[in-house]
Amino acid sequence: MIGVLVTAAGVGLAPRLFAGEKVLSGLGPAFTPARVAGADAGVGFLSELTAMVGPLATGSGGAEQEIPRFLRLLARPRRHGQETDAQVLAALAHQFPQAAALIEAVPLTGVSKEIAPLLFPTLFPSVLSATPAISKAALALPPVTAGWLAVPGIGPLRRFSGAPVITWPQVVDYFAGDLVPLLEQQQRRFRALRGDGGVGFLAPLLIVLGLALAVYGVRMSGSRSRSRSAWTPVAAVGALVLILILALNLYSRMSSGQKLLDAARPAFTKARVDGDVAAMAYAAQVVLATDPLVLPGGAASEVPTFARLYASRTHLSAGAAAQSLNSGFPHLAALLRALPLSSVDSELPALISEIASLRHVSTPDAMLARIDREFPALGASLTALGPVVNGWLNVPGTAGLTRFDGQPAQSFDQVYDYLSGDLVAAFARQRGHFEELRGDWPRLTLIAPVLTGVGGVVLLYALVMVGLLSLARVRRGSPAPDPPE
Repeated sequence: MIGVLVTAAGVGLAPRLFAGEKVLSGLGPAFTPARVAGADAGVGFLSELTAMVGPLATGSGGAEQEIPRFLRLLARPRRHGQETDAQVLAALAHQFPQAAALIEAVPLTGVSKEIAPLLFPTLFPSVLSATPAISKAALALPPVTAGWLAVPGIGPLRRFSGAPVITWPQVVDYFAGDLVPLLEQQQRRFRALRGDGGVGFLAPLLIVLGLALAVYGVRMSGSRSRSRSAWTPVAAVGALVLILILALNLYSRMSSGQKLLDAARPAFTKARVDGDVAAMAYAAQVVLATDPLVLPGGAASEVPTFARLYASRTHLSAGAAAQSLNSGFPHLAALLRALPLSSVDSELPALISEIASLRHVSTPDAMLARIDREFPALGASLTALGPVVNGWLNVPGTAGLTRFDGQPAQSFDQVYDYLSGDLVAAFARQRGHFEELRGDWPRLTLIAPVLTGVGGVVLLYALVMVGLLSLARVRRGSPAPDPPE
């Protein structure tokens, strides 16, 4: 009877435990210390990029509203009043041309609106082949600005606390505040559950144990043997189960596993996993739009070619074409003049020092602190620009990060590929298996006690039978050893 019950338990648990083994195998690479640290660093860098782009991306980002006041901060006193905004911009463009151009490009929604009218009627085929970096950014930027305040496809995504996630900054906060901390907090429990053979072996163990007991029970019931040695294998099986429980540390591992399942449950809901996948699809556009703009050698190196193409298509001289581009597509032309953004970052120290001198502020750091207070959107963007530029090719904290296939992932585009193609994809693949493993009953914490009970009952039953047979022999006056069967 015991054998039948144990076999039934093993068969019943098999789908859950095999699903659990798939979860441990599929998500195991994401829980290594190097990848957990790399995911944290990668999402942190994504937060910096969001802080840099966010104020500039849309009209509600804040930078557009702050720019007029910021220009007045730069205005110099004149005999008949202060400089106008146009005069300030002209002076700024003379000293800090790329910083001034970036200011003129804000908001980036203005750039997005100008892309289609400029490129598609006449320029697109030529631009696509002659200036691929500019084309890549130009094709990706409109989806980025259109989805910044309402990321497409994320549906009813919510933080673990229940707060709604709608905008791209909220998505980044969700990854930084919920998903990555889950990896950090649960990595030890995950590795404990995965260690010493995982959980897949438990169902076959129960099935084999149950079948062995059932077969042996049938054999014993049909035998007239009252040999004490016949119960030795039964006692050995019970003792073996108890030894395995101790050797495999099943109590601690199953306890850790259940705590892991409880903690990870919010991350594996269908709404969140679908939202994660949609968020990474949008992030791909963010990477495509920004990657060509940040460093020298990308879109910046193609600007002269783009200008020549425009002059050729409009049949204008170089000077007249530049004027036409600036007047007809002012935001896009300004963004092209601002490239690469690393040059804007290089101009910032001298610009801050210039403003500090003009406003009689003691140090550049004090001036930057004042800008942060009075112009929080611009301040946040300027503060994040340096880390983004400096970390683009080597994201800080990702020295040990590799893709699941072992390829290095240190530049931001590589880190994005890891977050999207490995981490989030693994969560999506394993969601169904996770739900099956989690189940409703029994909890993982019951598995070790059940096995202990089975092993203990089998061992105790065998010992009792040996004791009863020994007592019967004593009463019959037969202390002789057991006869051979």
